[in-house]
This record gives sequence, structure tokens and C-alpha cells, in this order.
Amino acid sequence: MKLRFSFVAALIAAGLGMLTLQSCESEGGCGETKISHSGSNDSHNNGANCVTCHKSGGEGEGCFNMCGSVYNGQSTNSLANVTVNLYTQPQGAGELRFTLKGDARGNFYTTEDVAYSGLYASVTGPSGTPHYMSASLSSASCNSCHGVSTNRLSAD
Repeated sequence: MKLRFSFVAALIAAGLGMLTLQSCESEGGCGETKISHSGSNDSHNNGANCVTCHKSGGEGEGCFNMCGSVYNGQSTNSLANVTVNLYTQPQGAGELRFTLKGDARGNFYTTEDVAYSGLYASVTGPSGTPHYMSASLSSASCNSCHGVSTNRLSAD
């Protein structure tokens, strides 16, 4: 009788352990790949600092290495399907190092490794006119500055 009880208790404990493992995997797993692309509408929270949740131990799916939101001018309307480029020199000069497509909701993000330090960003909207950032990137969480201490990212 004791053997049967111990076996059942072990099965229950193992089952509870599996439930615990499954819940941990859904909370802030950095192993998940998430990359925005034109036309997708999976994103949310325009203008919010994405890495508040999309970080190790955060509530978001995947750990974002570069992310932000783009608006139509300084309006409150997001701008769909933009292109974000990172160059080695200001004003689109030098070597193009990374390209990221924004989604239909005006957000861009990636869990890919982006070596952004010292690079210069440009954002291009539907008009095809690039808008350049004059300083090199110090963070790839664009909404941590844009819309807080500097103007929102905008294109047309």
C-alpha cells in the first residue's frame, strides 16, 4: 500500500513540475523569434517602450533587440509598413548594416542580434523619402527616447 501511494504521489509531483515548467516557458522566453514584417498586424501598444515587457523575465513574447513605433508626421496616427535602415555613417552614407520592416500597425521589432552601437538610423515611409537620425544610436529601444525626451519617430 505504501509503495502504491508513493508512486501516485511521485506522478502527481512530476505533473505539477511539468505545469510549472510550462508556465515559465510562456513568461518572457528569450528563445522565441519575433521579427516584424510588412503587412503583419500582430503588434500592439504603439508608442510604449517595447522592452518594458519584451525582455528577459518580462511578460512579452521574445526579447527585442531593436524596436519602436513610427508615426505619420507628428500626428497620433501610426504609419504602416515603414523601412528602418542602420548605416555606418550619418545621412545614409557608409555601409548599410541592417534593415527592418515595420508592420501594418506602425511598429517594428526584432529578436535578431543587432549590433546597433555607433550606427545611424533612417526611417522611410510610403513616400520613399528617408528621414535620418542625426546622432548615432545609443539604444535600440527607440520608444525609450522618441515620444519621451525627443519627438516621436516619424516619416511620410
